[in-house]
Amino acid sequence: MCGRPAYAAPAPQLTDGIEAFQQHRWLDALADFLDALRQDPNNAEAHKYIPLIIREIEAQNHAVIREMRLRMLSDASQRLGNNRLNADLIEGAVADLTQSEKRNNEDRWSRWLEEAKVERQENHLLTANDLVLRIIGEKRDHAGAQLELSLLQSDIREALSKSSDLLIQERYALEGFYAYGQSDYDTATTSWQKALTIIQQTYPAQEINRVLATLHFEDYAKVAEAQVAERVREAKIEARFAQGVDFFKNGHFGQALEAFREIALAKPEYPNLSVYLVQTETGVEKERTRRLSEAKRQEISAAMNQGIDQMEHEKYAGAAASFHQVLSLDPSNPSAQSYFTAVQAEIKRQHDPKAAQAHYEAGLIAYASGKLEDALREWRIASRMDPQNEKATNALAKAEKELAYETVP
Repeated sequence: MCGRPAYAAPAPQLTDGIEAFQQHRWLDALADFLDALRQDPNNAEAHKYIPLIIREIEAQNHAVIREMRLRMLSDASQRLGNNRLNADLIEGAVADLTQSEKRNNEDRWSRWLEEAKVERQENHLLTANDLVLRIIGEKRDHAGAQLELSLLQSDIREALSKSSDLLIQERYALEGFYAYGQSDYDTATTSWQKALTIIQQTYPAQEINRVLATLHFEDYAKVAEAQVAERVREAKIEARFAQGVDFFKNGHFGQALEAFREIALAKPEYPNLSVYLVQTETGVEKERTRRLSEAKRQEISAAMNQGIDQMEHEKYAGAAASFHQVLSLDPSNPSAQSYFTAVQAEIKRQHDPKAAQAHYEAGLIAYASGKLEDALREWRIASRMDPQNEKATNALAKAEKELAYETVP
């Protein structure tokens, strides 16, 4: 909460009720507000909160019942199916129950919005922000929540400029929420980090989590930090790409290729990356083959193609011999080195996660270069060398679908 009125402190039951309400302890909150009404039947705050609590309790009960019904219907449908009986009616009921989830979402957002309005009216701006941002987190274009967020932004700005009774951590928490509402994630992160530091330095260890909970910013701080980190990451990728282009233009193909491969691992879909990768790989290959005689180049190409064909047909001993022949002619050939390691592992039936990761990354680079079949080959090798490598497995499945679409007449 934030903001402290100048008049006498509220009754303990009212304060406890508000705290329980904000922590979603609905039954405790209801009991506290009823106690407050017994002492003062005209207590306006208690009258505002009690209907909200009742709606939350009813929604909670309905959710439990709905889950029980869905479980029972699903079990019944499965039993009918196992006994080869018609389960159409039950499946229809399951579908109806599932469709009602949309209405439940709308009802939940409506409850949260009503609660946010009450909290804002009571000057509990931190709690109100939490409620509104929870709605927007689930439905970004929720008109009511967006309007309420705009009103909250105005109230926060006024509280920060006029209120002198805010605790310093509350002030920083509000500054963070204001910046977050403006999509200024750097300022939001800085403000919330200051609030956290003050709390850690001020309160005993056993109190820190409770105090943080009253400020409601922890979940949003993680989102803001992730946004900041992603922007920094994007900036690094952009700078590295520019550096790679500069290397390429100056004919430093090895350094350019290193830069573009780093980007391919970080962001394979980066604009124009595939064009530069292909051209840079061509430049590197020309520099390398320039040192070889024409006869050697033809012999290397033939041995390499033969080795790949043998490897894809699981003739690993022959493939190993072919790649060994390539390496005897061109010891620095990176593809031959990689494939030779892979077929050696297959011959020994050794699963090597580290080597599998290298082939997964080689597949990413090939994919970024537009070489779909090369990427498929690398990811198949990675999957065989380490069946637990989910990234390779998922990439392979995605690439196989893409290849299937490309070959459809």
